[in-house]
Amino acid sequence: TLAGVVTRVGAIATVNATVSIPSMPADDLKKFWPPDAASGARDWMTANMRDGVYRDTTASLTARIQINGKNAGNVTVDSINGRMTISGVTIDYLNPMPPLKNVVATGTFSDGRFDFAAQGGNVGDLILDGGTVTISGIRSGTDTLALTALVRGPVRSALGIVAHPRLNLLSKAGLKTEGAAGAHTTRLELKIPLHKDLKAEEVRVKSVSDIIGLALADVVKSRGVTDGTVSLSIDNDAMTAKGTALYAGTKADFEWQQDFTGSNNVEKRIAAKATVDAGMREIFDVFMRDRIEGPVPINFIYEERRDKTETFSAGLNLTDAKFSLPGFEWEKSAGTEATAEVAILMTDGKITALPQFRIDAGEFRMAGKGTFNPGAPDNTANGGDAAGNNGGDAAGNPVVETLDIERFILGDTSFSATVRRATDRSFTIDVSGSGFDAAPFISQDLGGIDAPDLPALSLTGTFGRLWVGPAAPTSNVRMELKRDSTRWERIVVEGALPEGGKAISIKILPTPEGHNLEIYSADAGSLLKAMDVTDSIRTGIIEINGVRKGGPNAPWRGIAEMKRFRVADAPNFARLLTIASLTGINDSISGKGISFARLSFPYVFENEVATITEARAVGSELGITATGRIDFGKDAIDIDGTIIPAYTINSLLGQIPVIGTILTGEKGGGIFAASYKISGPVEKPKISVNPLSALAPGFLRKLLDGGGSSPTDGKTPDQEESQGRQ
Repeated sequence: TLAGVVTRVGAIATVNATVSIPSMPADDLKKFWPPDAASGARDWMTANMRDGVYRDTTASLTARIQINGKNAGNVTVDSINGRMTISGVTIDYLNPMPPLKNVVATGTFSDGRFDFAAQGGNVGDLILDGGTVTISGIRSGTDTLALTALVRGPVRSALGIVAHPRLNLLSKAGLKTEGAAGAHTTRLELKIPLHKDLKAEEVRVKSVSDIIGLALADVVKSRGVTDGTVSLSIDNDAMTAKGTALYAGTKADFEWQQDFTGSNNVEKRIAAKATVDAGMREIFDVFMRDRIEGPVPINFIYEERRDKTETFSAGLNLTDAKFSLPGFEWEKSAGTEATAEVAILMTDGKITALPQFRIDAGEFRMAGKGTFNPGAPDNTANGGDAAGNNGGDAAGNPVVETLDIERFILGDTSFSATVRRATDRSFTIDVSGSGFDAAPFISQDLGGIDAPDLPALSLTGTFGRLWVGPAAPTSNVRMELKRDSTRWERIVVEGALPEGGKAISIKILPTPEGHNLEIYSADAGSLLKAMDVTDSIRTGIIEINGVRKGGPNAPWRGIAEMKRFRVADAPNFARLLTIASLTGINDSISGKGISFARLSFPYVFENEVATITEARAVGSELGITATGRIDFGKDAIDIDGTIIPAYTINSLLGQIPVIGTILTGEKGGGIFAASYKISGPVEKPKISVNPLSALAPGFLRKLLDGGGSSPTDGKTPDQEESQGRQ
C-alpha cells in the first residue's frame, strides 16, 4: 500500500509518501528498495539477508523527481524512515562463515543507518539469545556493519567460528577444535566495513565467554585441559583466559595470555598455581622430578616466544613432599619445611638451560645453574659427530653441557663445583669445599664408588675435611677420579689423618688386565676407625695391596700388612682369651692393649666376602693364626686358627739348639698353643677353644716364615710416613 502527496514546483516534483507492506519474502526486498536509496546498505541487505519473511514493514519517504530535461525521471531520495519485523531470515554476516539462521528481529531504518534487535536465531547448534545488527555510515560512504550477539551452546562449535579461516584466531593461539568440549555463554562483537575486496585484518572481532566443563586438547607440551571453568576473551590482538582447569590431572588456577599482533616477543604466557604430582613434573622436566614424592604446591609462569624458545620459572613448596638425594643416603620427610625455585629455558620443547635452580630444605641447601645439549635427530651439521651423535642421550634427550654448583650443603658436606662436557663426551669436574662426607658412596666390595650409571668423567677435588666413616675426618684431602663409561680407571685420595696429621693414601690404578689397589696409612688405627672397620686398633702402620684382573665384579687378590700396633678394648678378642684361660693377657687387652710387631694375611675379596688364608699376627705376648671368611654384606664371620700365649718364651724354646728341636719338632716351633673357632654375627659370634691342642709342636714356624715384605720394611715410622706420602 502506497499513500502520499506529490507537489510540482517548476520542473521538480516533490514526493511525501508512506509505504506499508504487510508481508513479503525477504528475497523480494530489492524490488521495493530504490537502487539509489542508501545503496551500500541496500546492496549488503539484499545480498546477505535471505529466506524468511519481512512483516509489518512501514516506511516514510521524501524524494524529488526531475520532470523534464535531460535528467527527466531521476529520483533523489531526501529521507527515509521506517520499521519492520523479520522472522526465519538467514543472515550471512561474513561469508563464507556459517550464517545466522532463523533470525527473529525487529528493525528500524533511516536514510543513514539500519538497526536490528534480534530476539532469536542460531548458528548451527549455537543459540542466539539476543543481539543487534547495525549498518551505519550510509550517507558518508563508509558503510559499516556492527554485530553483537549473546550466544550459548557447545564450546566446540563456538571455537569452530573463531577458528574459521576467515578469522583464523584459534590457530594463532596454537589450539584445535578436536577434543574441545564444554558449554559457554558468549557475547560476540563483529565490526565489518561494507566494501568490496574486504581483507581479513579489516574485520574486527571481540568475544567474551563464560565457559563451564571446558576441555581442550594439546594446550601445553602436548597435554590438554579438562573440567575447566573459564572466562575467555578473544579479539584480533590477543586472547586472555582466566579460571581453573585440570591439566595433566592436576587442578590449576591460571591466566593465559596469547598475543596475536606479532609485535610482542612473548607469544604465549601462562601463569598458574597448582599442587602438582610426578606427572606434571615429568612434563616440564622439573629439577629433581624423579626424586620427589607427594604433593608440591607450585606457582609457575610458562612462556613461548616467537624465536621458538620457551621459559618455565617456578616456585615450589616442598614441605608436604618427601625427596631423596642419590648416593647421599639422605631423605627429607614430609612435613619438614622446604622450598625451591627453578628457571628453565627450552628450544622446540627440549631443555637447553637452567639459568637458576635453588633448593632450601633445612640441612640441605643447593643452588646453581646449567646448560644442556637438547639432542635431536642426526645433527652433524650443527656440531654433531660423524656418527650423527648430537650431544643428547641414546633417546635424544637433553644432557648436561655445563653445570655450576654455587653451593651444596648437606650436614658436614659443603662444596662448590663446575662441570664441563669435553669434546669426547666425557665430563671434566672441578670441586672444592670445606668438607665432604663420602661414607655413603664408599662400597664395601672395593669396587670403587658405588655409581654404576655415571658417565665418563675426570674429577679433581680438594676438601678441608673428608669423612669415609663415622669417625674423625681426614684433612687437607686431594682426590683424582677418572672413569670411562663402564668402569673406574683411576681413584687417588690423599690427605692427613686426624690426631697428628699422619699421611693416608688410597689408590685404585688401572692395569692392562684390570686394577691395582694400594692403601697406605701411617696411623692404622685412625684409618680403620674412620672407615668404620674397627676402633680396637691403636696406632700402627697399615699397607693393603691387591690386584683385580677383569671388571668390577672380578675378585681382588692381595696381601694386607699392619706393623707396630696394639689391640685394646676388643670385646670379642677378650672373650677368646678368656675362653682360652689366658687371663693375664686378657687383663692387658682391657688396659693399655696387646702389642703386635706385625700382622700379615693374604686375602681374596669378592662379592663383599673376604677369604683369608693363613693370616698371622706376631707379638711379644701373643701369636695368632687365622683362616676363614668374613662376610661384610651379612656382618658374619667364620674363622679358625691357632693362638700361642707367651709367644716370646715359646719361640725362644724353639730356638735352643738340639733341645728346641726335640721339644718343638723343628726350629721355630712352639710348645704351648690352642686352636680356636669363631663363627656367627660379627657383633656377638660364637667362640670355642680346643684345649687338647695345647701341646701341638711345630706350628710356630708358620709365624716366623714368609710374612711377606713391604716397601717400608726396615724403616723408621717417620721414614715410612714419608714414603707413604710419595
